Amino acid sequence: MNRLVLICLVLLASRLLANQIPSSGSVAPLWTLEVLQPSDASMQVHGDSPGLAFLDDSRLIVYAAVPTGKVSSRANPDISSAFRLRATVIDPASGKLILTKDWGARPYGSSIQVTKRGILVRAGEVLRILSHDFSEVQRWTYPEIPNTSDPKHCDQRAISVSPTEETVMVSCYNFKLNCAHLDVWDSDLSKSKYSWNETTQPEVFLHSHSISDTGIAAMDRRQQNMIVTQFGSTVWETLDVGTNQPEAAVFCANFPTLVRDTWLVNVCSSGFLLLSTDGHVLMTDPLGKMGSPTHSPNRNFAISRNGQRIAVSLDSVDVKKHSRTDESVRRVSTHLVLYDLHLRQRVLNLNITPLPEHDYDFALSPDGSKLAVLNVRNVSVYSVPVQ
Repeated sequence: MNRLVLICLVLLASRLLANQIPSSGSVAPLWTLEVLQPSDASMQVHGDSPGLAFLDDSRLIVYAAVPTGKVSSRANPDISSAFRLRATVIDPASGKLILTKDWGARPYGSSIQVTKRGILVRAGEVLRILSHDFSEVQRWTYPEIPNTSDPKHCDQRAISVSPTEETVMVSCYNFKLNCAHLDVWDSDLSKSKYSWNETTQPEVFLHSHSISDTGIAAMDRRQQNMIVTQFGSTVWETLDVGTNQPEAAVFCANFPTLVRDTWLVNVCSSGFLLLSTDGHVLMTDPLGKMGSPTHSPNRNFAISRNGQRIAVSLDSVDVKKHSRTDESVRRVSTHLVLYDLHLRQRVLNLNITPLPEHDYDFALSPDGSKLAVLNVRNVSVYSVPVQ
């Protein structure tokens, strides 16, 4: 009798496990809405609008730079601008429009980021810090032609927000001095936490990097190894993953992203890797299981505020060799893969159709229960399976 019960339990567990990862064909969005107009084309600089950001669990922001047909003022884009950065706020549960708001913008550097206590609206040289009711609290204006001998001068500026949305870091790279100046702030940029010049590995801030509430993760200057450091420090530690842990040896280094102070994830064509900042492997998922010839990440991750769930976009490509030196690569599909890091497993595999080109972004709600996808001009919101 006990053996029969055990067999039944094993069969039930197997059935539940099989149902934990919905196939892309069985996942239907809660709603799909055309938010962007045909004239709302992508900006000239990669990484600019359009994009998505959850303000909270009940408000989703869709933003895009909208052409106005006017002439831009050199003094201030609020006076007159050829573009307006427009934010459309939507109820993620129903798709109902809540409000729209726009600001004068430049044809570059337009984005919206959300923090725990504020909204960062960046439009060219102007950074507005708003409260969650969209009232402006303060404004930073960066000079267009500052002193290039000042370490704080930016030839390339990046604003990073921690997964908890409690911490903001502004990095400024100076090409002339080969130096990066870093400022760490609280979530509404009212209190400075750290400020220092990075001279050991300044080049890492020209590429993808991420922050937690205590430190930074990046690729080293040769783009070969993952490195981590604490705020205010110029000493970087290399994560020697795979040397003493054979199960991680197949993984390469790419897109190191902190999901909490002591955890980070890495994705490349070999697979998905969750590890601690001291180099211990916590989870692996070879992407070859998805049944496609080759996978490669096409952008960074979307992380829930509690750090439990994380989504990554992957391209499946078909590589054909014509000779020893000549090959062609064709993208055949794009998938959004979502992981539950507490359960240590993949919980959703969503096939994105049509194949996304320029206007593509995705975001997770703070509680991780909803996944929003922007593709072409449409926004779709999916309910994330609860285990």
